[in-house]
Amino acid sequence: AAETPAPTTAEMKGRQASAVPRDLADADRRRSSADPTNTAATEKCQRRASDATAYGVCGPSLLRMAVIVALVAMLLLQLLPELRRQWAVAAAPSPCGAVMEASVWADEILPPRSRDWVELLQALTSQHLDGREVRKAPTVLLAARSEAVASAVAAAIPRAFPLCTQRSCTLAIKGAEYSAGRPEAAGRMQAALVAFLQRCPQGLVIMEGLEQIDLRALPVLFAALSEQGQFEHNGASVVASRAIFVFTATLEDAASLDPRTAEDIYGVEQRVKGALVARLMHAPNREGLSCSPTAGEDSAALSLECVRRQKTLMALRRRFEMAAVVRD
Repeated sequence: AAETPAPTTAEMKGRQASAVPRDLADADRRRSSADPTNTAATEKCQRRASDATAYGVCGPSLLRMAVIVALVAMLLLQLLPELRRQWAVAAAPSPCGAVMEASVWADEILPPRSRDWVELLQALTSQHLDGREVRKAPTVLLAARSEAVASAVAAAIPRAFPLCTQRSCTLAIKGAEYSAGRPEAAGRMQAALVAFLQRCPQGLVIMEGLEQIDLRALPVLFAALSEQGQFEHNGASVVASRAIFVFTATLEDAASLDPRTAEDIYGVEQRVKGALVARLMHAPNREGLSCSPTAGEDSAALSLECVRRQKTLMALRRRFEMAAVVRD
């Protein structure tokens, strides 16, 4: 038989090189079967490799989702103040001005044939039903012939809003307390209104004797009686637009302003507002300057004072939604 030729040196080296990986693989399998810990490590490595492959496929989708979530979170943060405000309005108790005893107005405050006046009042106060959002505080001006009548009317008004009285949400102040002869009238008035509105943002404010107020304190009322009226206190807003404001004023010729018919409501309102403006226009300020026709119209200081006063009083006139003459 022919003898098998002996392998060459190169063939021997090739066989040895190919045998080494097989021997190492066999050794690894034997160690894996003998050592459970090693098997778990191998499976863990395989899972990591699978996760890496999955991330390579799904990574961009996950990144897009993360960006969307971040954008939604930023939008919610921007809307959070408004959402909090709406939640607060929804959770707030029914405004005390939503309940009005119309008979008090008709029987004790307004003159005969006052049905239309009461209907107007009800339309104004209905803005406060169910805590709905309102843009401006309802504002009423009542003219009386004497201070005694004005005082009696101011005392009767809380009975027209019994819920405000029950909740202690009625603020009664007098214009004389903030007259030109009193120091820091504007600051004290704002402090009183802010303290009350912080406690009762939907309460009832009654000022007796508006004609006695220092004109330099009127901007405080403008802040409260404007649309979206509010004050700033310690960096926070104090909303005034949800309260109800009623003012009385003593006007000597108030009796002549009373309408002859119930249909003359608009004309009466304009005459009452005009009479109040005229009264305040001629009142002397702290420096004794008055815009009366007999008060030295040639003075430059007086001219400047009168121009400023007229602008202020025209702004006050626009704040009243209703003006009426009260019964004696």
